Amino acid sequence: MKFKKTWLIGFVVLLSMVTGSRIEHVDADIAGSIVPPVSTVPTTAYSSLMAPINFIPQGSLGTSSGQYSSALNWQSPDSTQASARYAVLFQGQSVNVYTRYYYGGAGQVKYKNMLRVTGNPTSKSGESIDLSSTNQTNVTALTNSDPVLKNASVPSKSANIGYRLTAPKVSAPTWVYFQSMFTSNDSNASYAGSTIFAMLVLPTNYKYTTSLDQKVIFPGSFMNATPTTIDGVTPSFATSTTSGAGTWGIVGGVNRFTPTALGTTTATFVFPVSVPWPASSGTQVNIDDPSIAYIGQLDDQTVSLSSDAKFELQLPSGLTAGSSTWLLNEYTFLGSGTDSITVSPSKQKLADDTDYPIRALVTVNQNGVSIASGVPATAKLHVVSASLAVDVSSPIIYTGDDVPTGSNQSQASATWGGQSTSDVKWSVDNTSLATIDATSGKLTANTTGDTGTVKVTGTYLNGTTTESKTTNVIVARQPDTKAVTTGSSYTLSAPAVSGSTYQWQRYDAATKQWQNISGATDQDYKATAATADDQAQFRVVLTNNGNTTISNPTTLFVNPAGLALLSVPDYYFYTLNSTGSMNAPTVDDLIMGKYAGSANINWNDLTTAANNWLVSKSPDPNLDPDPIVVSDASATSFNLSVSMSPFRTTDDSAYLTNADGGSAAIAFGLKDGTNWTQSEVFDDNQSATVLTSGKTDPSTGRATLDYQALLAFNRIPVVRAGRYGSSLTWTLANTPQ
Repeated sequence: MKFKKTWLIGFVVLLSMVTGSRIEHVDADIAGSIVPPVSTVPTTAYSSLMAPINFIPQGSLGTSSGQYSSALNWQSPDSTQASARYAVLFQGQSVNVYTRYYYGGAGQVKYKNMLRVTGNPTSKSGESIDLSSTNQTNVTALTNSDPVLKNASVPSKSANIGYRLTAPKVSAPTWVYFQSMFTSNDSNASYAGSTIFAMLVLPTNYKYTTSLDQKVIFPGSFMNATPTTIDGVTPSFATSTTSGAGTWGIVGGVNRFTPTALGTTTATFVFPVSVPWPASSGTQVNIDDPSIAYIGQLDDQTVSLSSDAKFELQLPSGLTAGSSTWLLNEYTFLGSGTDSITVSPSKQKLADDTDYPIRALVTVNQNGVSIASGVPATAKLHVVSASLAVDVSSPIIYTGDDVPTGSNQSQASATWGGQSTSDVKWSVDNTSLATIDATSGKLTANTTGDTGTVKVTGTYLNGTTTESKTTNVIVARQPDTKAVTTGSSYTLSAPAVSGSTYQWQRYDAATKQWQNISGATDQDYKATAATADDQAQFRVVLTNNGNTTISNPTTLFVNPAGLALLSVPDYYFYTLNSTGSMNAPTVDDLIMGKYAGSANINWNDLTTAANNWLVSKSPDPNLDPDPIVVSDASATSFNLSVSMSPFRTTDDSAYLTNADGGSAAIAFGLKDGTNWTQSEVFDDNQSATVLTSGKTDPSTGRATLDYQALLAFNRIPVVRAGRYGSSLTWTLANTPQ
């Protein structure tokens, strides 16, 4: 389809040129044409008394005696199609040509023909009344058995003749010309010459090349495309260019490309007709050889005097910049060897509101091999007096999951030349601390509790104007807890934020409101710990430029000096049945020894243990017992032991067994990670160690021991009904060092 379309366009142009019209195209795809240079064929006038020795002037076409009525062509003896009056062949291919002449019925006719290969003498056939006797090298007369001659009409007093022309071997595109002649067999008759048929003969595997005078080009330059030169051939011109990368046009008769942006362009001078032409001469092949050029880009930059401008070479995919030389004002050397350069207007002593040319001479590589060197890339540096300023609503934000609403965020804003602008893209240098919306500038702290300083960068982007400025924001978190001892002084500290005011607050559990602490308006809050301050909550409110940021709370743990037991649990023991309900054991349960315990306890599933043990609860069977809380201001390790008195009725009127006890035991289970530590104590007033080398949490100064407890009884023969109790005595001691 491509060749067919090209031929149709070429045919139109050919007709226009024949009629003398001048066509000039200004679009990228330009139609071509073929006009064989027949006028260059030398002809010789001859005397009617002798046979011609060269091409003779072409006679006018007509239907009178001694005239050819049709031009030599490869279509038919009566064809008038101009584009059939020439052929384009590869060497060795052939074309049949036809014509018709009028002899007026006057006697016999004699024939002769001429063949001329450009650059060689004219080859002439013999003279004969038998057309086949005029054959010569590359010229063979056709007989009436030829399908075209056989089917063509033959008007009265006329004859149709044809020849097979074979393209000779050539080393370059060469025009070959052929002319048929006839005369009546009368010594006084003159020869009539046919139109001259032209063959453009191409070497085997010939390519019609396109030459570009630039392989790589940048905006600000231009590139010309030129085709292979063949007399009589004006090629079509086709292009394919990355959208927006540039345009093709004609300047001074030359196809010229003007680049505008990054991309590629492919230019192809397309042969005006299919080859071979006509198609009946052989298999058609594409002889066009496109050329590709690469368009780089170097963007203009606009910056203020106080900012740097970065110029960076951009090249299509697959290309890299090799050595580059950078110049300012065509003569000031800026640097070399890189694909980018940073220009400081202040260091170069440039003036504001002025344009400065930047030029790079670039070596361009493809797959590590240089394909172009010294390629000029130009851009403009515009220095303006305006400058970028960035700010944030709060220079501090708090991280974590218990930060008051809004205090984990800060709003970034920018001005250009003193005027608010939204033409800014925002970024941060450490997204593990905080993230920022690139468009809105909303900065949000992480929820992990990680702290530090994040750099917020605003980059002004407006046309070719680029400038960046930064400001720092503190990502902070107050300690979740602070451990102190009764009567000691303590300090809570907030981050130092320039220009900020501070107000410390304490949570009032009665009103459920945060209250300002009178006089607590410094960066540090200092006080003396009282017992009543235990588990009090404190926070700090920072105000900067009218914006308020509130910290997460810190819980104060006030502990006695030294080692102390702050609380121990009360245990109430019940039976646990399969439905999950809790009940008091019965006399029969004790007599039968139903809850005599077991050697192995699955502390992760006490429903199994409940078959042999009583389970512990608070006085309310729906609640678990309170934990044991130990404080240790010295932060040393400790041991915990317990003794249990014999069970007796709550009115002390009777023992479950006797005053020595020994019939009951409590199993304690303490979970440490995924493991359980088990210990036992009997109701015989004998102390048993339930924990060795215990440690308190440094952040609270306390250890919370959440024991599971199970109670078992040996089989008791005689049991008095009643409510029984026992006293647990807990003993805390420092671990020997």
